[in-house]
Amino acid sequence: MYLEQLLKNYKIYRFIFSFTLLISFGLFVIFSQEDIRSDYILVPTIILTVYALASFFSLYLKRTTIVDFILDITAISSFIFYDFDKLKFFSLLYLFPLFFTGFLLPNIQAYLVALYAFILYSLMFIFLGTFQGFEAILNILLNGIAFITITLAGIKLKEKIKSQEAYIEILEKEKKENELYKRLYRMAAELAHEIKNPLTSIKAAADLLSEGVYSSKLTDMIKQESERLNQLLKDFLMLTKPKQSNPVKIDVGKTIKRILETYRSKDKEIEFIQKKNYEIYMDEKEFISAISNIIKNAFEWAKSKVKVVIDGTRDHIIIIIEDDGPGIPKEDINKIFEPFYTKRESGTGLGLAIAKRIIVENQGYLFVDPNMKNGTRFVIQLPVYKEGRDESTDS
Repeated sequence: MYLEQLLKNYKIYRFIFSFTLLISFGLFVIFSQEDIRSDYILVPTIILTVYALASFFSLYLKRTTIVDFILDITAISSFIFYDFDKLKFFSLLYLFPLFFTGFLLPNIQAYLVALYAFILYSLMFIFLGTFQGFEAILNILLNGIAFITITLAGIKLKEKIKSQEAYIEILEKEKKENELYKRLYRMAAELAHEIKNPLTSIKAAADLLSEGVYSSKLTDMIKQESERLNQLLKDFLMLTKPKQSNPVKIDVGKTIKRILETYRSKDKEIEFIQKKNYEIYMDEKEFISAISNIIKNAFEWAKSKVKVVIDGTRDHIIIIIEDDGPGIPKEDINKIFEPFYTKRESGTGLGLAIAKRIIVENQGYLFVDPNMKNGTRFVIQLPVYKEGRDESTDS
């Protein structure tokens, strides 16, 4: 929270506070109407200067501890101690560090600092003050109440912020769970829809056949829709089943060339660029499935050309697959890897979701380049195979 971060900058405020106090005392001396002795000026000035310097150097210590507040209380008390009767109104300065003790320290430490301030002030008042009797007791009591009240204010603010943070954390968790449930419900609805269409066609064809209406078109329809259902279920199982891979060393260039050949057509050009020969270590079927789904998507949307570039570094291989199609609208870029999201009537919307899952599970990354003005560019990053690795740990 912004307020919490603001209050945690105590050391900065303390430096500003100590520096301002030093300047204020200097102005008080300069504009004072009384004739002030030089020794009266020197000692408080030294105390405030040392306090300002200590506050400055404490900026380089990240943690704020009880020692910081003991320093504050001691410095303020030393300043007041020099001439208690004239400077006792500066006891208001105790309230600044005491509030922050309540906010920044554990409660018991905050109370100890408040007690320390109260004892120092009381001893000075008793032994150095000119007030006596009931007036003295009342003054000490009021200051004690002020010290404990401001410390409690810091503690209560800390507890309130912690309570709000816990509440916000619960809301954020609930929001994430709700999003997950929404995605699951949407996936279930999309799966039901994808299954319903071929089942409807199969039932209609079966009804006609049962009525004695025979046609090769009806049997072909049953066969095609059955194959479509089978493929849908295979894809869905590929997306949802636990990882059970059999990793092997794969020559990336040769494997992608074989995949490209299966999609080669007369009306679409293939540009293949391999800057260096790379090998990776993962399940070959999973790798082929992931790359095939992305290349298939590229060929489906390309107007005339699909380009594949293999590049990388010493540790990672980069595979770029792009097409010269219409591209993906910006509002859809975050949706394309969701199950059943598709712009094609014949598509199931599982191909890119499967590819994403496979790449991520193999310590890789798959994303769409948002800077493409025309067409679509998929970027894949995977760890490079290295000799001497403990292959058994990757299976």
